Amino acid sequence: MSRHINKPQSALLLGAGYVARALAPQLINEGWNVHVTTRSGQTALENVICHKFNGSASKHLQSAFFNADIIVSSIPPEKDGTDPVLATLGHLSPKAKWIAYLSATSVYGDREGQWAFEGEAPSPKLSRGIAAPTQNLRGLKRSGLSIFSGSRAFTALAARLLINFVRGQPEQL
Repeated sequence: MSRHINKPQSALLLGAGYVARALAPQLINEGWNVHVTTRSGQTALENVICHKFNGSASKHLQSAFFNADIIVSSIPPEKDGTDPVLATLGHLSPKAKWIAYLSATSVYGDREGQWAFEGEAPSPKLSRGIAAPTQNLRGLKRSGLSIFSGSRAFTALAARLLINFVRGQPEQL
């Protein structure tokens, strides 16, 4: 009698902000190994492996990036618009089946309560939105990677979409 043992799935959440705090516990409950990054290398999240990321990547973080089944990046751009994740880890070819980039909705400017869609031209007014890596977003779209606009309002949506994806029930927006 032979047994097939599946290795646990691995998730890398680049940036341990609102979405990571909502996602990590759900992924852990689903049996996933979860890696997160913070600037300090410390987090209050339980049962995760935390990596320090402040513009350079340790061998352990590079390994987590390369071996992750899913990667979610919510690290904002530098003031000059450079994406620190792409600048530091972009040379690696991860094995991930799914990669998401969460951008601040501030890139779209004030829509006076109306919806903003990722195909619309950005018109940011706040410094956070102005620094958004528009070129990187276009590059991600061309490569076929998933992109979500993230904020507190989108935390539940992003968490639900990702959890359904890892359960094998992907949804379309």
